[in-house]
Amino acid sequence: MQKLLAWLSVILVVVVGGKYAVDYMSHTAHENAATSRVQAFLDGMTAGGDFQDAFNMWHSGSPGGIGNMTQDQYNMYAAELKAWMARRDLGERIGDYEIHGATMAQGPEGVEPSVVDVSCTVDGKPLVIRAADGERLEWAD
Repeated sequence: MQKLLAWLSVILVVVVGGKYAVDYMSHTAHENAATSRVQAFLDGMTAGGDFQDAFNMWHSGSPGGIGNMTQDQYNMYAAELKAWMARRDLGERIGDYEIHGATMAQGPEGVEPSVVDVSCTVDGKPLVIRAADGERLEWAD
């Protein structure tokens, strides 16, 4: 009987530990992906950066995000990006930035994407950029 209880305890620890390990790896993967996306966005927004890359990362996180847009749609969305940056007193181009870390704000649930808050400093301003898979970047602060 004691051997059975010991085995059941071991199995329980393995199952519960495995679940926590998978959850941790999932969170880490989503946080790393969001951090990479925000970094690519900010790289593109620097002087000498590729605005097209920045736009794609801001708009959907997909490098080919504008493939199905008309020129009018692109112009409208580019103006929205510039207005979004202006809401934090940032110009069309940024000077420097530093990414401090990422935190899972909401894990993926069903068809809902994960939401990750990436904290950074842009041109000396502390900011938090919220990244959700396949959606526009947003300000979280």
